Amino acid sequence: MFRRGLMAAAAAATMLAGQAQAAVTYISSSVETYGQVFLQTPITGGGPEAWDEDTRSDVADPAMVDISATTSVAAALTVDDVLLSEGSSTATTSIDFADAAHGQFRTEVAYSLANYEPETLSAAIYYYDAVYVFHVDAAAALDVAFTDGRGKLVFHSYGDNNTIETSLAGGGTFSYALSPGDYFVRINRQIGGEFLLSGPGSASGGYTTTADFAITDAAVPEPAAWALLIAGFGLAGGALRRRPSAA
Repeated sequence: MFRRGLMAAAAAATMLAGQAQAAVTYISSSVETYGQVFLQTPITGGGPEAWDEDTRSDVADPAMVDISATTSVAAALTVDDVLLSEGSSTATTSIDFADAAHGQFRTEVAYSLANYEPETLSAAIYYYDAVYVFHVDAAAALDVAFTDGRGKLVFHSYGDNNTIETSLAGGGTFSYALSPGDYFVRINRQIGGEFLLSGPGSASGGYTTTADFAITDAAVPEPAAWALLIAGFGLAGGALRRRPSAA
């Protein structure tokens, strides 16, 4: 019985070791960046606006590629050849892939604003969105580590239509257990007046936000394999308890 129990345990171990590892399939990716500079003074009642947007997308056919979108805008407000206000903004959003299971989302924003008259208002406005859609054919785990930034990390499971949003503020991590199926993960920032300057003065700056993702195997043993393993060790343990002690 002892031998039979060990054989059952060995068979179960073989079943566990032989279970398929999770394979990750790239489905599609897309990035979009929008930027705007807005200038205004009481003299004009409303100033010039400059805007630009860039959208890129890629699908599995013909091949997975790194993907990036950039906007760069500038505007100046003058009255009778006198410069009252000016500004510029540049934003780049990208997804860089090591392979279908590993990569990095990245957004870089830089701006410059200057007002030269009282009650002058200037603003740099932007929006970004980067999405990666993928498929896993076995149990897996998604882990994302992100740095401090504006906007949010969004995860969606198509199977149960579950969406989870996590703020990028302060940086942090996100983890989710994946069942076989389709998913997407994205970083996103809605349009808003992120950088605003009121009255005479100047301001410039920006930031970089990154989110590194990894989809790793997390195969869960099938119930039948666990049952066989437990039964095998149970048989072996019972046989040992019934063996007579050595004289």
